[in-house]
Amino acid sequence: MSIQLWFRLSALLTAVALLHASAPATASRSELDTAISQAKEAGAPSGAFALLRDGEVVQVETFGEANPDSVFLWGSVSKPVAASIARELESQGRLDPNAPAEQYAPGSTEASVRHLVNHTSGLGFGAKELDVDRPRANARDVVADHPATSTAGGYQYSSLGYLHLQAVLESASGGSYHSLVSESLPGAGASQEFCEHRIQGHRLAGPIALPLDSGYDGAGGAYGYTCGDIGTLASFAQQHVRDPDLTDVVDTGQHEQQYAGGWRLTHEDDGRLTHWHTGTVPGYFSAIYLDISSGDGTAMLLNASGYLHEQELASVARAAFDRSTDRKPATEAGSFAATLIPTALAGSAVLVMAAGFRWRSRRAALTWTALLTALTSSGVGLLMWSGYPARYLWLWEPGTLVAAGMLTLALLVAATASLCRLRTTAASGRP
Repeated sequence: MSIQLWFRLSALLTAVALLHASAPATASRSELDTAISQAKEAGAPSGAFALLRDGEVVQVETFGEANPDSVFLWGSVSKPVAASIARELESQGRLDPNAPAEQYAPGSTEASVRHLVNHTSGLGFGAKELDVDRPRANARDVVADHPATSTAGGYQYSSLGYLHLQAVLESASGGSYHSLVSESLPGAGASQEFCEHRIQGHRLAGPIALPLDSGYDGAGGAYGYTCGDIGTLASFAQQHVRDPDLTDVVDTGQHEQQYAGGWRLTHEDDGRLTHWHTGTVPGYFSAIYLDISSGDGTAMLLNASGYLHEQELASVARAAFDRSTDRKPATEAGSFAATLIPTALAGSAVLVMAAGFRWRSRRAALTWTALLTALTSSGVGLLMWSGYPARYLWLWEPGTLVAAGMLTLALLVAATASLCRLRTTAASGRP
């Protein structure tokens, strides 16, 4: 049976599951009800969950404005989709995984296509080239315009590597990446036109979900900008349960963690092996967790994102997976830092403003100026050290950015007020 035919059959079976959502046992409904409550507590306005048992979709639940047909961006869950397309092209004799990537995509690395898939190409994460609003772009042109060199080595998670992989797949197929995705996984897509009717995304700023009209990266389908509904995501999970790829297992350097064929692998304490991946792009978060031995698993799509919230959002899906596979759910990871950091910065701004109008001596002017200089230089230095562009703060942590801006402004006002007071005192001749 071809992969395309299998996906169509899976989609049909998934549709049946959606129409008969009341069929599963009450325990299953309770599992997803708990997940929905936790997702809401984490700040997600809307979302969708699918539960798999023995490789079949047995339940789909949605909340907020989402319904089973709502389209979400999948974030890095797009990566295992890209890896499966690479395997399909290899099986058709159209792609040599051991060939240098630059053989297919001029401007790409000398590392092999296989290295791109397994994050061992030597390319970095690549933040400067990611989440760019270029809806009509293709990866081949982007790679050609931004040549990269690297030496294959150990595991280093690289979204840039998957942008290069998309360029390779476009070249090997002679068509668009969207065509590859839609043919391989009916119901999914990777183009602005296909994804434009997606559900509204949100950025989390502390406990507040801010609506985001996110752009679309046409060169980013493989690393994060594939989209589809929960039924399609569940069908993809079913396909992986049916035919997991463990031919190229790479050690990630983390305890009991490996990577293979676009999937993360975790060797659990109970001896079971979990295949999983989480993903996020501005406005959206996704996750799949699968127990390959039993065929049980959980898929999740949310319309919320936030750098400091990622662990909590991921823990919602992981806890649902643990409950569905009779494991003790891991302790839920809250977003304490996501609330504490912007609150502390904003609180400091209020204190500085209050103190600035009361303490306006020469020493105060020097102190406020020194603090302002230290804050500004440390912020700029941190951005330069991390390699992330400044726009990433606005995309991923708007609350922290606004609070940091408030503190910077408060220090500037306090320093200015102190200097003005000194000038006034000097002009009046008062000591």
